[in-house]
Order: sequence, then C-alpha cells, then structure tokens
Amino acid sequence: MFAEAHDPPLTENLKTVEEQGRHGKTGRVTVILPTLDEVATIDGAIAAVLKACEMASLDFEVLVVDDASTDGTRERVRAWESDDRRVHLLVREGERGLAGAVLAGARFASGDVVVVMDADLSHPPEAVPALVRPVLQGSCDMVIGSRYVPGGATPGWSWSRRVLSRGAAVLARVLVDARDPCSGFFAVRKETLLEMGTAPGGFKIGLELLARSRPGHRVKEIPITFRPRAGGCSKLGAREVLAFLAQLVDLAGGTTSVDAVRYALAGTLGLLLDIALFHGLLWGGFTLGVSHLTSFAAGATAGCLLGKCLGFRREGDARGPAATLTSYAALAVVALLAVFLRGGVLALTHRSLGLPPGVAIVPAAVVATIVNLLGAVFFASRTPGPPKDPRISWRAAAVGVSVYLLAIRCVYVAGVELIPQEAYYWNYSQHLDLSYLDHPPMVAWLIWLGTSVFGQTELGVRAGALGASLIALWFSVRLAGNLLGRPYAYPVALLFAVLPFFFGTGFFMTPDAPLVACWAGALYFLERGLLAGSRRAWLGAGIVVGLGLLSKYTIALVAIAALAYMLLDRRARRWLFCSQPYVAILLALLLVSPVLLWNAQHGWASFIFQGPQRWSRPPTFDLPELFWNVLILITPPGVAGVAWGLSRSSPGQRFGLVFTLVPLSVFVLSSLRHETKFNWTGPVWLVALPFMAASLFPAVPVAPGWLPGRLQRLGKLTVLALMLFYGALLHYGVLGLPGVPEPIGHLGRNWRELGRRVEEIEAKVRERTGQTPLVVGMDKYNLASVLAFYAASGDGSRKTTTGNLFGRQGLMYDFWFPPDKQIGKSLILVSTDPRALEASRLGRFVDGLEPVHELRVERHDVIGAQYFLRVAHGYRGPGEPSAGRWRGGSSAD
Repeated sequence: MFAEAHDPPLTENLKTVEEQGRHGKTGRVTVILPTLDEVATIDGAIAAVLKACEMASLDFEVLVVDDASTDGTRERVRAWESDDRRVHLLVREGERGLAGAVLAGARFASGDVVVVMDADLSHPPEAVPALVRPVLQGSCDMVIGSRYVPGGATPGWSWSRRVLSRGAAVLARVLVDARDPCSGFFAVRKETLLEMGTAPGGFKIGLELLARSRPGHRVKEIPITFRPRAGGCSKLGAREVLAFLAQLVDLAGGTTSVDAVRYALAGTLGLLLDIALFHGLLWGGFTLGVSHLTSFAAGATAGCLLGKCLGFRREGDARGPAATLTSYAALAVVALLAVFLRGGVLALTHRSLGLPPGVAIVPAAVVATIVNLLGAVFFASRTPGPPKDPRISWRAAAVGVSVYLLAIRCVYVAGVELIPQEAYYWNYSQHLDLSYLDHPPMVAWLIWLGTSVFGQTELGVRAGALGASLIALWFSVRLAGNLLGRPYAYPVALLFAVLPFFFGTGFFMTPDAPLVACWAGALYFLERGLLAGSRRAWLGAGIVVGLGLLSKYTIALVAIAALAYMLLDRRARRWLFCSQPYVAILLALLLVSPVLLWNAQHGWASFIFQGPQRWSRPPTFDLPELFWNVLILITPPGVAGVAWGLSRSSPGQRFGLVFTLVPLSVFVLSSLRHETKFNWTGPVWLVALPFMAASLFPAVPVAPGWLPGRLQRLGKLTVLALMLFYGALLHYGVLGLPGVPEPIGHLGRNWRELGRRVEEIEAKVRERTGQTPLVVGMDKYNLASVLAFYAASGDGSRKTTTGNLFGRQGLMYDFWFPPDKQIGKSLILVSTDPRALEASRLGRFVDGLEPVHELRVERHDVIGAQYFLRVAHGYRGPGEPSAGRWRGGSSAD
C-alpha cells in the first residue's frame, strides 16, 4: 500500500533540519496538541515543543485543540498564547473525539506540514524535527514515531498494556503496512490530512490515514521512546477499545450498525434454542451428527427470522429484492461454514477431550455463533454507501479465510482417521531407520516426534504436517514480499491456505509436508542470494535443500533451477565463481548422508527404485494425466492466474519463470514416456503463488482489461467453493453427512472398528492355536498399514504385513516381514475383494484355509464398507524365489 524506508539516526535528522532552516529551505510546521483535561502536562508539553523546534530552526506554530476541558487547561494555553505568538488555542464546543480535534486543527493550521502528538509528554517532543524532515524534503508523505521499529521502546509499561498495544498493532497491520499503525505521533502534509473530509469514526486517525492512502503513499517510521504519562489520567478505556475495533471493522469493509447488533442478539437467542434442541434430540436417541446438524439448522433459522424482525428486513428492503436475496444467500453460506467448523469443535471436545456431548456442544455452538456474527458484520448487514477500498477488504478477507481454514484443520486433525498413506508412514516411524526404500526418512522422524508428544493418535501423526505447513507459509509470505511487495503477502497466504495441494499437505502427513516447507525455504534463501546478493543466504539454502533431500528427492530440481537462473541472468552469473554455492552443496550432501549410508548398506536400493526401476517400465504417455492433476492441485483459476501473472513484466518475474518452468519441464518430459504421480508437481507452484495472487486478487490496482476482472471473480467463487468443500469433506470424515452413507475414498471407512473386529478374530485364533497369528492386508499396503495403526492392542506394527507373503510387492514390508521368517505361522487374511482369498490363489502358500467370512463395518449407525476375512494355517513361504524384494512395485505416494 505504501513504500517503507528507514531514516538516519535522530541526531543526523536534527542536524539536517537545522541546516535547512538556516538556509530557508523548510516549509511551515504546525504541531497539533489535542487536549482534554491536560492541565498537569500542558505547560511542559508546549515548552518542550517550542524548545525542540527552536533548536532545529523550524518555522512553526503550536496549536492546542481543546475539547471541553474543565480543569484549567484552556486558561494555561491562553496564558501561553498571550506571551508567545507561535502558540494558539482552538476551542471546540459540544464536540468530542481525537480524530475530529485533529481535523479541526488541520483546517485551522497555517503550516504546510502537520505534526500530531499527545499533550501528556508520552510522545518525545525532541523527535518532532526528525518527523518533519523527510516530509519537508519531499522524500516521503508521512512519518510515524514508532514504538516497534528497532530503537523504539515503551519503558514503564505494565505487561497488560504491552499485550493490549501489541495486539492492536497486529490487528491493524492486517490492513496497513506499518509496524506501529496505531501510533498517535506522526507528521504529514496538511492537504493529505484534509483530504479525509469529515472525521472518521475511529479515534486512531493515523491508522485511518494509512488505510485511506493512495497507492504509492510513502511512509517512514522512526524509533521513539514512548514514556508513561507525566501527569493527568489516561483516556484509554473499554469505550476506546470498542471504538478501535469498530474502526478496524469499518476499514475492513464491515459494519457495526445497529442492525448488526440486533442480528447478534437474534443469533444469541437462536443459540439458546440450538443447545436446548440438541439435548432433546440426543435424549430421543438420535446420533451425535444428526442431533448437531438438526439443532443448528433450527437455531440458525430462528436466529435469522428474529434478525429479520428486529431490523434486518428493513435494511434489506431498502436495498431492493436482489440485494436482499444476495444477503440471505451470504448468510446461508456463512451458516454452512459455521456448522462445519462447529462439527469439528464438537468432535474434538467430545471424542478427543472426553467431554459429554451435552457439555461439548456449548463451545461448539459458541464458535458457530461467532462465525455467524462475523458473517453478519461483513456480509449480511452491510449498509449502502461508497465501496470500500478493495486493497483493504481483500487483505482482511485473506486473513479471515486463512484463519478459518487453519482453524478447521486444527479441530479436525485429531478426529479424521488416517488415510492409508499416513498409516504406512507411521509404520516407518515404528521401524526407525536411516532411510527407506521408497522415501527418505524425514516423514518417519517427524511422525516419531509427533507421536512421542501426542501419543499414537491421529494428532500425533499429523502434528508434523501442521508445523511444516506453518513454516512453508512463513517462507512463502516472505518470498512474496521480496518479489512483489508486502501487499501481496496476504493473498499469497490465502492461496496457500485454500489451494488443494497446500491444504492437503498441511493436513495429511506424507513426505510432501516437509518437502513443501523445505522447497519454500529454498526459494526464499535462493531469492535472497540470487536477487538480493546475500552471501549468508546460501548457507540457509544449503540447509533447507539438505533437509528437503531427507524428505523427498525431487527437491534437487530446485538446485537445477538455481543453476539455470545463474546461467541466464548476467548479475547472478557471478555466483558461479564464488565459493558460497559450492559450500551450500557440500552442506546439503552432509545433511543427506544418512540416506547415502542406508543406500550403501542396501545395494543402493532406494536410488534404483526411484530411478532405473521407474524408467524401465513399459512406456506410457501420461501428459494428459499430468495436466488434469495440475488443474486439481491448484484449480483452473490458479492455472490461469499463473499464466497471466508470469506473462506480465514485474519484479522477480524472471526468478518466478525459471523456478517454475525448469522443474515443471522435467515432469512434462517425464510424462511423455512414464507415469506421473498425482502430487508430483505440487511444490513447483510455490514460487508462482505471488504472481497467481497478482492476477486473482486486487492487492494493488490491477491493469485494465476483461481478463483480470474475470479471473478475480472466478477466484472469489473458487475460494468460497473450496472452503465449503473442505468443511463438508472433513465433517463427513468425522460426523458424517445426511444422505452420504458410503465411504468417500478412504474417508468414512471406520478403520478403528475394522481393527477391533480383526483383533477379536485374532484372539480366537490365538486361543485355538496357541500362537499369535500374522494379520495380512491383501493389497499393496493400504489395509496392512491401517490395520497396524488401529490395532487395539497397540502393537499392530509388529504383527501386520501385506501381500508380500504371496509373491506380491510389499515395499518396506519386504524388509520388515521377510517371507522366509514367517514360515509356519497362522495368518488372518483381510481383503476388500473376495477373489483375493480364493483357495486357487492361496493353496500353494499355506497348509490349510478356513472358510471366507464377510465383515461389514458400521459407521454412524449405517452399514458402510464391506471386507472379507479368511484364516490360513501353516504358512509355507512364497514357493519360489522372488525376483527382488524391492522390485516391481510403486511408491506409496
């Protein structure tokens, strides 16, 4: 929104202003001191300002704007006014408010530059010359005295005030690009201040100036020491806090009108009905999911009707039927988002934390009410008027979407059962090693760490994915700021939260989760090295690439892209003759040494599996599949946004092009003759996120034309559709959805119940035979992995294997359960296909077979997935030597 730069030290500023004053090069400065009962400090404030401005040889005046002071403040200022022609008093009768006082002072001021500061001596008067210097010189449009840039301080503050101030700054920074946007000490051109017209609703006029500034508005922050009040009483209270929050809502595009408050009241009444009905349905024997959905629908409908009666209808009617319908449609969408988040909170508090359903519904319903209230504030109750600045509203929307999707991941991550790939990698962590056949060890190490902290639970398995996602988000946001500017950080955060690939890698624990974090880190450090010329950045690049190689080998494509960039860019070519890139390579190799050692001990099995083994398969033309996978991973609007964004001339465009096209071209060439996996190209799009954001969201004014506008509208619809899709899918995975009884993919299969039923059969076999049978999932790895994790006894990883006992590929199960070590054991064979259990297929491997049993697993009181079980006795081995334990299969991903 505006450019930011750093000022020279304060002493240098003072010296420069003084020199300029002697040569008559400064404009007139008006220092505005708003007052309300400041008799204890006003004398000291005026004297200090006069001294500071005199020492800097400024042409200045001091203007005190008083609002109904009754403690003698006006009399003290009049005494100054009679003694010094540079001091003036402006009295406002019947008016209150800091913003109004400042604007009134600006209209009265004779200066070209206005300085706004408190009259309680908390703002250092000696810093006034440093504030006005850049504005007088024309090098910037606004200078802020900042507590939160290096050198700034707030001595003597209590911890509560520090938390309150920092929290306010964090909230405001969502809307504007300043470290201390709530500062009341700033200098600005008078005409800029007067452009605001009437006084804004909030009391933070500096924040209002920043938010309403034109594109390219140049702002600097200089450090100040914010001292405790020298006297008098603080005006900060609950009323001011509420006014500040209302100001933020208004700037972000929402409303705090009476209708919104009435709607909130109606929502509270609906909440009470919701909770009462939920208890009644549970008492009547309905399931948790049905009770929660039904009671929410009734409570939300009642709240909406009450809101209509209390004032919502009047506002809608004033805007016409079309606008009213749009508002109700927005409310319906918000209600769906609320109920999906509520379902996750309900499942988390009841199933994971063990609260009774009647108690767990209270925090769940409160969360849903808050979401509905925010929806009313920002969508349903918006009043007619001039449109808000899309740069501001989109920043607020980006943060809102990102926070919602992070929240929905957090509340569901412990409730959704593991997908088979996650369970397979959990088995990695139960057989810790330096590396594995189909992947490096990072995923196993992260799962081991997570389960050590959170136990052998879904949360323990996925904690590493959540952490890696936050790391990747941090690097991506920083990269966007470096390439295109800080305003693009917010839409990049939105895209990272909402695009299917990045949402998935931030929820499910697969090797892609740490890979994305390392890929994003590598891009950030390489941009710092190649574009910003940082030598130290190469060390960071070497570390994250090395960690990436411990996650997935494909991160080597980033190094290839870096080499290509150095060859193509003249300024970056000098790094080919410097030591830093080569030190980074050595550092990466050192970090990946566990993988090299494991492969040396196992005949280079992993490298052969991932390289020559894949290339030796029969040729297949997979380019169309690759294309469709990309459309799913980043959506069609995302693909169009990448193409449009990278085709436009912008800072960092060459970097984005090279680091997108080089890895992508490798996958495209490979797809001409080889199979490509669904997720392979996902990390490639990290560097393209800023350029995608520049096309899809108006972080800054966009180029005119029909394509950008259509892309932005399509982008909004896609974001909304994906939010609803994720919520519905995760809700289905935990509590189900009406009319969707069958499992969707691997979700909804009730693996836990299947594991319990299989262990019941295991106990019977053990009782009959006197030995613990081996559980065998009769597919590649899916069933074996989930049965191992969901074994009620907790030792499933030690007694569960896959079809490798029958001559099939078993990936790492070939290493964990060699067939020649299982001779003589009884087996419990589990399959979703009864043909896999036919005697004609199994007879030569075992001495005896019991009849096939059909097993149906219920979920939410509905018959769900169907399985087939068969007990085999006297395993004899594969019957003939395998062609190679680790050959002929494919990776788990």
